[in-house]
This record gives sequence, C-alpha cells and structure tokens, in this order.
Amino acid sequence: MAVHRPPQTSGRFRKLLLIVLPLLVFGGGLAALLLTDMEPAVALDADLCPVGQSELPRAAFLVDLRKPLGASGATLATDALRDVTLALPSGAELRVYNLTENATAPRQFIRRFCKPYSNAALATTSAKEDRTQTRDCDDLPAQVSGNVRENAKRFCAVRAEVAADLERLVARPLALPVLNAYLVEAIEETILEFDDPPGQPRLFYLFSDMMQHAAWYSHMERGQTGWGFNDFIYEREKEVPSVGPRPAPLKDVDVTVFYLPRKGLTDMPRPKMTHTAFWHRYFADAMGREPVVREFPTADGYEVEPLTNRLSAAEQLAEERRRLEFERQRLEDAIERDAELRRAEARAEAERLAEIERQRAEAERLAEEQRLAEEEERARAEREPAAEVADAGPEDAEPPSPIDPPLVEPVASASDDAPSQDAPAAQDAPAAQDAVAQAVEPPRQDPQPAEPATPDPALPDTAAVDPQTDAEAICASTLMPEYRNTDAYPRGRRINFGSATIVLQFVLNEQGGISDDTVEVIADSSAATRPQYFDIFANEARVLARQWRFEFAAGETNCSRRQIKRATVEFRF
Repeated sequence: MAVHRPPQTSGRFRKLLLIVLPLLVFGGGLAALLLTDMEPAVALDADLCPVGQSELPRAAFLVDLRKPLGASGATLATDALRDVTLALPSGAELRVYNLTENATAPRQFIRRFCKPYSNAALATTSAKEDRTQTRDCDDLPAQVSGNVRENAKRFCAVRAEVAADLERLVARPLALPVLNAYLVEAIEETILEFDDPPGQPRLFYLFSDMMQHAAWYSHMERGQTGWGFNDFIYEREKEVPSVGPRPAPLKDVDVTVFYLPRKGLTDMPRPKMTHTAFWHRYFADAMGREPVVREFPTADGYEVEPLTNRLSAAEQLAEERRRLEFERQRLEDAIERDAELRRAEARAEAERLAEIERQRAEAERLAEEQRLAEEEERARAEREPAAEVADAGPEDAEPPSPIDPPLVEPVASASDDAPSQDAPAAQDAPAAQDAVAQAVEPPRQDPQPAEPATPDPALPDTAAVDPQTDAEAICASTLMPEYRNTDAYPRGRRINFGSATIVLQFVLNEQGGISDDTVEVIADSSAATRPQYFDIFANEARVLARQWRFEFAAGETNCSRRQIKRATVEFRF
C-alpha cells in the first residue's frame, strides 16, 4: 500500500514561521516601547511639583459641600476630582478648596499637588487602544517607562488622599436648614489667584449646585423671578461697603462647572435655564468667557435658614431709607459725571480754539518777518550796484564821445580825502544782513510748564535741570496732543475704585521719550479716596507715563533736552 507523505516545502515553511514569528513579536514590542513618550526625569518635591520651576500651568478646584448630597450623591465630588485630574496638562499645579460658613474666609484649603506626567505618556501604539479614552494613573499599560510609571503611581496615591478628605467632608453632619453658602465670595477669592499676566494655562473648576445664599443676595430666597444678572449687579453695588467691588475681569482663564441640579429648585427646564444663564453672564463678566457646564445627576433639595427676610418693621424702614439714599447718591454721581464730562469737553474745545489762534498768530508773525527780510534784501541789492560804480577809477570809465556831450558826469573814485556818498550804505550792509538773519530765525521761547488736564491724565507741570548736566537752560517741551486726553481709568471703568491724584516724576531723554525705570510715584504728594486701591492707580499711572512722547520747541539748541519732569494724573470714575 502506498503511503502519502507531505511535501518537503511544507516542513520548511513551518520551521521558518516558528523562527520569524517570535522575532516579529519581539521587534513590535521593542518598537512600541521606543515609540512610547519617554519623559525626562525631573526632580519633584513632596507635592510632586518640579523643583525650582515657578512658571507652571495653574488650576484651582473649588468644591461646594455646604449642602447635603444624599446617599446617591456621596461620590459625586470624588468623581469630579477624578475628571479634573484627567484633564490637567503635564506639570500643572492643582489647589483644592472647600466652601466654608465664614463670609470673610469663604473657602478652606485642602491640598496642593502637581501632575508629573502627560496623558500622552500613558498611551500605547496598540491598534486595540481606544484613542477616545484617556488613560488614568491607575490604568498603566506594560509599555510605560519606569520613570513615568513611578510618577503616575505617586500621583494616584496623592489623589486618593484628597479623595478621602472629600469623602470625610461629605459624610460629616451638616446643620440643617443650611445656614449660608458664600459661593460668590469664594469664587472671587479664588479668582484673585489668577490675577497676574498669564504665562501658562490657567484652569478653574467648580463643583456646586451654584446656589448663592447670603444676606446681600440669595438665590434660595429670591426665587427664579429674581435671578436676573442685572438685579444681582444692583444688589452688589448697593452692598459694596460690606461685600466689596467686583474684581477686575481676567483673560485666558478656562472655567468648568460641574453643575448639580436640585430637586424642586433647578430640576425643571425653565428655572434651570434661568439659573444657568445667570452664571454664564457672571463668568463672562468676571473672566471674559462663558464656562463649560457639565451636568451631574439631580440631587435632593433642601431648606435654608432665612437671611434676607428676617427684618422687623423698624429694620425694614431703615433698610428702605438706606436704599433711597443709595438711589439718591447714584443719581447725584451720574449728574456729577455728566457735568464733569461737559466741563472736560468745554476745556478741550477752548484748548483747541486757543491752539488754532496761536498757530494763526505764529503764521502771521512768520509772514511779517519774511516780508521784512525780503524788503531788506531788495534794499541791499539796490545799494550794491551804486557802490560798485563808486569804487571804479577814472581810467576804467568809458571816455565821452567827441561828438555828443556826455550824458552823465564821471564819478570820482573813492579815496580817503573824498569818501564816496555810497559808503554809508556799504557800511550798513552787514547790519542789514544781520537784520535779515534775525528776522528769519524765530525768537527763542522761554520754557513754560504744561497745564494739567483734568480729569484726563495731566500734562507735566514741573521741569528741572538734570543734575548730571551743568546746563542752566532747559529746552521747552510739551506733551504731544495724542497723549493728552487718554481715558486711562483702571480696568476700563468696569469697577468703581474711587478717585485718585497720582504725582509722577520721570527723566525725559534726548528723543522726548521716557525710560521705564525712571518713572516714580511721589507717594507723599499722591492720594486716593479709597486707599486700598492706591497701588492700582499708581500702576496705571506708570503704564500711562511710559507711553508719553514729548516734542521740543523749534530752534532750541543751547539748552538741555534731558531733564527731570513731574506730572499729575487725575483719575475720576
């Protein structure tokens, strides 16, 4: 019987496959390991932040645990913390705060820590990898390098400690009804952390039902018909002495709100739309952009301790009187602002007409000087031919015709014994030339101090000789017109910081500019109606002065252009 044997080629192919396949697997794993983002090792402190680096991406996470979450919402705060840490960029510093019951210290610091790796460092090149999902520090693939793996494990450990702190805050017994919730105050105190020029990303996260409950403004007690943003601004301005003015708007701050609707309060479409619209307006006003709102499941409702409706009849009467006084003051301020604006416009118009009249008089003066110079030049030209004839000798004169009598008698040559009649004219010629030169050259003007312009930034009002030069004369200098009426009130007049008078001293250089390091604020001569904002006005005045440019009077030569000057800047809201 014949025996079937497999071809020899099949055996060779099987051997080749057994050799090549492990090599392919090993090479693919090695390539994946090499392609994985390898982040250099950086020295980290106890909070996992890079040692010696001050410019880091900054993030703040404010959790509002002043109200009950119930059993179903016990983990919502930690879920929000996890989402925040997943969204953080590499090296970002995160500060976590909790809302308190103290209006003067409305937030409690929980923990600071940094993210020492990037999300890309945890990704793999596997085709099975879900690229839409970001890996977390507790889900590390085998391809992650040892340095990144160690940093990710440490980051998970710190985050677990913060999550445990949040769980303890959620589980602690709360005073019910809820006494207060100073949410606006805590938000604005957190905003102050970002009040500097942005050099790195700035992120603000907020976990809350967004229900403000304070004596000056309460979402809980006003009801949805009183959630308008304009009503909020009115109440805020009325309570500025106790609450403080709104902070200046920031730029380049990304806001994410983990929004928690409340049953019976904001769970229905209309009140939720009104409530979220209020906060969209608030953050657009405070940070220049609207927030990203991520809605969480609806939590149980709650009651609050009344704060705004506990006044007696006498207290209500006093409150009404205070409101009427506030309205009266607002009306007077508006009238005063309008009057000051009209006065400023009148001053500007008077200055414009005076400048036109000055330019016209100057043009007439120059024209008259030019006319006198031309007349003097013509008179000198008429005298020069006569002087040339007088200087000629008899031998140079043309002999008279023998037929016709001479029409003009020969003129004797000039000598010491017989001076020419035209000699005085010739002697006066240099004097005439000097007169022409004097007429063409404009007369020198003594330097005059510039008059301050109020309420806009004032012109420099004092000049002094630079002690480094020994020149006694100072070139007259004036601020260029385009810098005289600048509306430089801090932060675009969005906040009323009061009024201020800032006196500056600076050094004017040869080109009419001002060096940045020479601008000083004379504190003894400056004042602000609200002293706590003096530094804001001083910084605004310095920035304004550094942009100034001065022009010098024409023809100024034997004088010092480099000089010390002073200026007074008036700020009126």
